Amino acid sequence: MLKHPSHELSNNPPETIGDRVKSVIESCQSDLVNFGIVVEYDFEAVYSSVNEEMLSAVTIALLNNAIQKMPTGGQITVTLIDGKHQWELEIADTSGMVFNPYESYDDSTYLSLTEDQDALPTIIPFPDNEHLRKAHRAALACHSQIQTFDCPQGGTAHVLVVPKLEMTLPVPNHRKGCA
Repeated sequence: MLKHPSHELSNNPPETIGDRVKSVIESCQSDLVNFGIVVEYDFEAVYSSVNEEMLSAVTIALLNNAIQKMPTGGQITVTLIDGKHQWELEIADTSGMVFNPYESYDDSTYLSLTEDQDALPTIIPFPDNEHLRKAHRAALACHSQIQTFDCPQGGTAHVLVVPKLEMTLPVPNHRKGCA
């Protein structure tokens, strides 16, 4: 009997997106401890295909952003939510800073973005924040997006939204081997 080597049975449960995210964060744990940052997790089980490089790049960039905003310590809460059509990874910090996406734009730049409603803005978001720029680029390359919100208790939440790819195969009308 032929057996494909990558499909061997294993007693290990399949790896979740949460396992992958936690692995990336744990690889940075000593740096987070040096900055006095504590990480808490709140994960739903999400089993989905994902671009490993994108997930790592976004996670590292958002962690670096939080470290930059909390150089003397704080808390990061990492939440993973499984939705019907997408899954979401939220990395929230307790920096106490209010998020303002236009803080580095001058008024003329902002007005030029809003004058022509049909034109897409050509300015990269967050021109003065290399970490958020990296996160956005990695997400966009994989047809995902990052949304940013102020937390009611203070701080900022960055949410990676990844659509689930639903693949439907056409049903064949005739099967040659079944005649």
